[in-house]
Amino acid sequence: NLTAPSSGWLAWVDMKSSPKFLANRMAFSHTEINVATYVPVWTGGIAAWRAHGKFCFGDVPWSMLATFGGSHSMRGYYEGRYRDKCEYDVTMELRQNIWGRVGAVAWAGVGSVAREIDRFTSKHILTNFGIGYRWEFKKNCNVRLDFGIGRGESSFIFNINEAF
Repeated sequence: NLTAPSSGWLAWVDMKSSPKFLANRMAFSHTEINVATYVPVWTGGIAAWRAHGKFCFGDVPWSMLATFGGSHSMRGYYEGRYRDKCEYDVTMELRQNIWGRVGAVAWAGVGSVAREIDRFTSKHILTNFGIGYRWEFKKNCNVRLDFGIGRGESSFIFNINEAF
């Protein structure tokens, strides 16, 4: 099916740690959480939803801080432009098979970064939205071209497979 790899709920958690007791110069940890669902809405149409968060603690190296943007989350923002210890983003996407191996998507999302979990505020929420073209290269493998718009910036993304 061009519009979704599967239907139902998916959830996964990734945890990494660099503890001080193992003689690490920079002691830190992070937990990354993803929850996604894919729901058929009509013939050839799928509503896809993903919630994602990454939460870092300790003396986190700059290159390992939580970010969003790029080809998988908050498309329309440059990857890494927004970076801090905590990040969340939520995206809702409508995927539609148009004809044969050709499809299209439209999405909207919100997200933010903050120094600590309790510092997320509504005034720092960023939005994004966009449209995309899909061509089914092989079963469950799409070539995609997306155009995303964020606050004050936009981007074209060419990639293989869906954003989530």
